[in-house]
Amino acid sequence: MEGGTPVWVIPEPGNQPRVPTANNGTSKCTIVSPFLVAVQSKFRRKYYHKVVFAILIVIILILLITIIILSFRTRKSTNKCESKECIRAASALLQSMDMSVDPCDDFYQFTCGNWPEEHPRPDSLTSYDWFSERQQRISRHVRKFLQQNITDQDPVTIRKVKTLYRACMDSEALEKLGLQPILDYLKAFDLPLVPALLNQTLANSTAPYEFDWIKSLVKIKKILGMDVLIGFDIFPDSQNRSTNKIGLGTPESGSALPFNDEDHYKKVKREKRKIIMETVENSDDEKDEGGSGEDEDSSQSASSMPVYSRYILKVSAAVVMYADSNVNFEASTDILVSAVEKIIAITKELYKYTEEAENITKTEENDYNYDDILHLDLAELQKQTDETVSPKTLPIWEKFITLMMEGAAVKFNPATDQILTSKADIRYLQLLTEFIMESDLKSIEFFIWWSVVDELAVHTTAALRQMHYEYMRSLIKTEGSISRSLYCANGINNLMGMAVSYSLVSEKFLVETRPKVDLMLSNIRRAFNNLVEGINWMDEETKLQTLDKSWSMKSLIGFPEWIMNKTTLDSFYKGIEANETTHLNNMVGILTWRMKRKLNTLKRKNEFGWATSPSHVNAFHTFQANTITVPIAILQYPFYELGLEALNYGAIGTILGHELTHGFDDSGRMFDKMGNMHQWWSNKTIEEYVNRTSCFVKQYGGYYIPDAEDYINGELTLGENIADNGGLREAYHAYKLYRQENGPEPALPGFEQFTHEQLFFISFGNLWCESATPSSMKYALEDTHCPGQYRLKGVLTNSPEFAKTFGCRKGSVKMSSKFYRNALQKYQNFRQLMTINIISFGSRKPKPISMAYRAFEGTDIVGNTAPLVVVHDLFASKRQWKNMSRAIQENAKPARKVIAVDIRNHGDSPHSPYHTYAHLAEDIVNFLKENDIDRAALLGHSVGGRAVMYTALKYPQVVERIIVADGSPISTSNTFLQLESIFPRLKSITINPELSIAEGRDTMKRQLAKTIHNEAMLDFVLKNIKKTEGGRFLWGQNIHVLHTNFKNMAHFPIEDVRGYQYRGPALFISGSKSDFLKVSEFEDIKRFFPKAELQLMDSGHDIHTEYPSEFAKTVVSFINQS
Repeated sequence: MEGGTPVWVIPEPGNQPRVPTANNGTSKCTIVSPFLVAVQSKFRRKYYHKVVFAILIVIILILLITIIILSFRTRKSTNKCESKECIRAASALLQSMDMSVDPCDDFYQFTCGNWPEEHPRPDSLTSYDWFSERQQRISRHVRKFLQQNITDQDPVTIRKVKTLYRACMDSEALEKLGLQPILDYLKAFDLPLVPALLNQTLANSTAPYEFDWIKSLVKIKKILGMDVLIGFDIFPDSQNRSTNKIGLGTPESGSALPFNDEDHYKKVKREKRKIIMETVENSDDEKDEGGSGEDEDSSQSASSMPVYSRYILKVSAAVVMYADSNVNFEASTDILVSAVEKIIAITKELYKYTEEAENITKTEENDYNYDDILHLDLAELQKQTDETVSPKTLPIWEKFITLMMEGAAVKFNPATDQILTSKADIRYLQLLTEFIMESDLKSIEFFIWWSVVDELAVHTTAALRQMHYEYMRSLIKTEGSISRSLYCANGINNLMGMAVSYSLVSEKFLVETRPKVDLMLSNIRRAFNNLVEGINWMDEETKLQTLDKSWSMKSLIGFPEWIMNKTTLDSFYKGIEANETTHLNNMVGILTWRMKRKLNTLKRKNEFGWATSPSHVNAFHTFQANTITVPIAILQYPFYELGLEALNYGAIGTILGHELTHGFDDSGRMFDKMGNMHQWWSNKTIEEYVNRTSCFVKQYGGYYIPDAEDYINGELTLGENIADNGGLREAYHAYKLYRQENGPEPALPGFEQFTHEQLFFISFGNLWCESATPSSMKYALEDTHCPGQYRLKGVLTNSPEFAKTFGCRKGSVKMSSKFYRNALQKYQNFRQLMTINIISFGSRKPKPISMAYRAFEGTDIVGNTAPLVVVHDLFASKRQWKNMSRAIQENAKPARKVIAVDIRNHGDSPHSPYHTYAHLAEDIVNFLKENDIDRAALLGHSVGGRAVMYTALKYPQVVERIIVADGSPISTSNTFLQLESIFPRLKSITINPELSIAEGRDTMKRQLAKTIHNEAMLDFVLKNIKKTEGGRFLWGQNIHVLHTNFKNMAHFPIEDVRGYQYRGPALFISGSKSDFLKVSEFEDIKRFFPKAELQLMDSGHDIHTEYPSEFAKTVVSFINQS
């Protein structure tokens, strides 16, 4: 039966007529019965037989054709993959997917709609995905392995790691040791058990204090491997990777002592930095403004200190009172609070130095600069750091390096050997030198003391672990913690990953799995090279070198085979000791062993090995080795062993392609096939590549994350987005090559309706399923990787292969970015455009800075009243707005918090070579985000007013209302333009350092009077002079950068905001005696701010200082409006 109609029926004889019927003289047989035999003649009988035979042949042919068609239609359902891998993959996909969703509308929901429900997020994690789920599985495996009995058959190294685990788990032994291990290490680092600042006698002493801080830093580095104040490392020369050199610069490495996990560590560091940068300034503000420095909010009690300060206070008190039973902080915490405040101040300064150093060498093209790497001898380094403290000198580097290399197998000659550094690192070291020169050694000592105690405390008693847990929980808002057993297993895995991976390795992997992964990677490389050959914007020479680098790229898959050899494994870890009762000593011993090995690699030929341990669920690309590392831990479900190569290529295949593409992204393209850093692309190719950058930056920058209430940073995530897009295309075309050479695959059970190309994309989508809290989404904005949902959306938006495979109409795939829809029409050759992601993109703008600020708030703020953020003018600072901010805060109804900020290159905010209104607006938005402010009212004066306008026009969602004091977006004041002429004079002024601040200002006033004729302007400029404790006179602004960017400030970028409107409340206050805001321009201003009001005051440009009372009343009246 087909469609309910008989295909062939044999009629019953009794129901049929025996003779044909006639119709219009023509005989026609309506039904022919094979049982009818004609009797008229032999001819008829023969003819009849032929007819019957022919009909039978036709019928048989029809049946055969039908069977063939039906067999083809059901082929997918009859040729199924029924292996356990296919069954598992199909079951898991069906559980995760939401097939009610059109894949062309929302592919993430289609592939991951039910994943969070099927994979509940553990309370100890703020985000959860396949990577963390599989890593937890590895952790449980490692724990089970470490819990096994120690046997004589175990290699010596395995016996040691099992002993390390037992020591970590022995809480009774930890309690018995108490805090004595911390005291022992303080002695080893030449640090006092009770820092001078916490010693009542020494803290108040005015006698010179001796402290060899360089010696302590060296010992900490050699024993803990931890950078404090100075960054030290030994690594390959970037321009000659065959030899190792010493590197000096910004501190990079914290201690490798076990922590919950790397993700938690990053989040804690971020929140700690945020808390420290939020620390309220007090007495310094008063002194700078001529006040007494004694204000009602100038000191903090222990109970009101921020969470990090309270943590320092509690742990420091516990350690000091353990070291000296005669010390008792319970009666009075004043000395402790004062010391903690100094730690916060030092940490804040170091953050600022690091940020200034990071910004100093950034370019618009990329984060790397061939000329940034410096090879210096120690004498030249000393000369450069002394420049900031001249005519004094602070000898550091020869002593530091000599002590560091003492006892190493290789000697360093200070007179002839060179170290590696960079322009950014030199700037940091200069700032650090100046800071050390001007600081009290007691404060430096306590900062170093705390840095050590902070690292060691969590590995001692239950009381200190509880303090640390509460501190962490208050920072990153976790709902629970992992068990002690998993904590210990993870810690040992981090410290001795190769040894722990002994439990993962097998001969079977080497014989069966590695060859298949090698073949897949070979196909991906072929696909990559085919795509490169089709590019028309890359010149032939560059193309040949790119292909050469691709073929030269090495791969490390699974694990190093020497792990399986007990003798070699024991030899590798020779020198490590383990004791079941001394947990902290065990851990530190491993770090010391590591550091000793590192020091012995100086000047030796670098033998690049594995970028990570085999137990790590991830994959890596090492630029200087031109190598991809794929640990065995990631070669498991759901990344691999999925039954069908369509699924394998969609999962691990795209990861392999991602890592291969990193070799040619905005960082990888800087290194040639040998791993040396130099320009091997032609200038023309680089120019073409840079010109194509904005497509990806703007596309991903257009994705808004509701839980984070912000947009993805397209510049920050650019390199990973390039690798994602390239990896998908390469893996897809590699799977095509596999199919061509191996034929079609069977169907996946339950997915017979999908083609194998569709299964490829479904597997890729499943890779990025995740479950995340709103807080984790905020952290994700600072990651170089987009959240999984947006990684998937971005890549598939750019994939014509995906659209074709799922039959999506042009434009039906959600793009969420108006720019990119326009870009698809703009570029005629879409495939050509997408190919560039396989080679490289690279333009990155500098990150926003974290602005310094002073907050004013009362106790009667209720609800979610938006705070008022005050943005000052050129050459000013938050200090000039202190009294006005307080007046506004005290009179605002309902009560509002008022926050005065320092814009970049002013006051206490970091310096940056970039200074445009776009940057200022990004800083404001970043400030709101860092302080968890959803929306704010903005008040800006002059240049600050322009920054406020730009922010409101570009980021209206974060602006409640604006007040602009004497600033206009339409024209530029002639008075303002005249300021450009004073910069050369400001740069050339020299003052005798022996003069007082008042005498210095008088001297400057005389020197500047010939250039600045306006008395008020002259006094204003002189307010920004400050004198360091070392006697140097400094401007409060970055004069050089402001001069360079003056035209950016003088002219408002009207073209950037043409077509934008801010439709919220806006008040413009104009000084009638000023030319900064002309009444005649107000109608033009209303084109951008339709609800703008204009208030005239009989004043000059500085309305808020000429008529402070009237100005405050005007502002308060406006912000009090509902």
